[in-house]
Amino acid sequence: MSNSDGLKLLNRLQRKLDDRVEAKSIRTIKLGTRKAGESPTIDFSSNDYLGIAHSKTVHKRVQDIYAKYTSENPPPYTGSTGSRLLSGNSQLAVELEKFLASIHNRPSALICNSGYDANLSLLSSIPLTQDIIILDELCHNSLIMGIKMSRIPLGQVHYFRHNDAHHLREILNKYGSKMSEDQNLIVVVESVYSMDGDIAPLQEILDTAKEFDASVIVDEAHGLGIYGKKNSHQLKLINDVSVKETRTDLNSNKEYGGTGVLAALNLENHPALLAAVFTYGKAAGCHGAVICGTRTLIDYLINYSRPFIYSTSLPYIHYGRLKYRMM
Repeated sequence: MSNSDGLKLLNRLQRKLDDRVEAKSIRTIKLGTRKAGESPTIDFSSNDYLGIAHSKTVHKRVQDIYAKYTSENPPPYTGSTGSRLLSGNSQLAVELEKFLASIHNRPSALICNSGYDANLSLLSSIPLTQDIIILDELCHNSLIMGIKMSRIPLGQVHYFRHNDAHHLREILNKYGSKMSEDQNLIVVVESVYSMDGDIAPLQEILDTAKEFDASVIVDEAHGLGIYGKKNSHQLKLINDVSVKETRTDLNSNKEYGGTGVLAALNLENHPALLAAVFTYGKAAGCHGAVICGTRTLIDYLINYSRPFIYSTSLPYIHYGRLKYRMM
């Protein structure tokens, strides 16, 4: 075969792209059509649910507070310089993790560079070859890819019908009685599913998991800022977009805002909950993510999670702006 690009492999890549063009499914990166200062009436493509990322009020407040903080506490550097385990850690990052743990009523927290990165960190490091994972059939790609990066054989990964706690029970019942002391059942769900906006029956899922001594991981990417309750460290950013009430009853007509579905249902400390992931690129209008759980979980991730260990840290300035965005 002739090779105009100089490499045989590039011809194959081009054929795959041509297939996408023919199927009208080719992806391209485009500039947004929104003009500066313009707020669209309807925007189905953005994750900025509450308009916070485009709020001039929020932007100015964050800039002002961060400028004041850095004038009193000059940052040691502007870039990342390395991973958190080498030179990329800072007092600001440590303080922010303590703050975020308190927001979500958990003992500890670990900041990751993105929600995708957080899910890879959890699912690639926790399951071992003898474990069994059961996840909702509509779980996000990041959760699925994290599992594929793990040591667990694909034959030990099972899907239950979307939001069907009864089907989950059937699978747990099938494998639960056969588990040895060193085997674990791990259930993976989202709190709010992005395509249809439907909410997982978390109370039933967690209670069922507890019966079988299974551990549950909940991705709250689309629950944060939309559902939840305000506590002593409420997300004050919500007030900047005129959301005045917390939505604690998922079926009520109250205005929304808060720290997620787990908080709304008082499940943050459920005994079956292993970890919850909260991302800040959605309703919070920022960037990054945090994994919340016990100190044991966070210490394990620091030692065994390759995406965390080998990733360059977020820059110092981002920790500061994230902190003041969430205050």
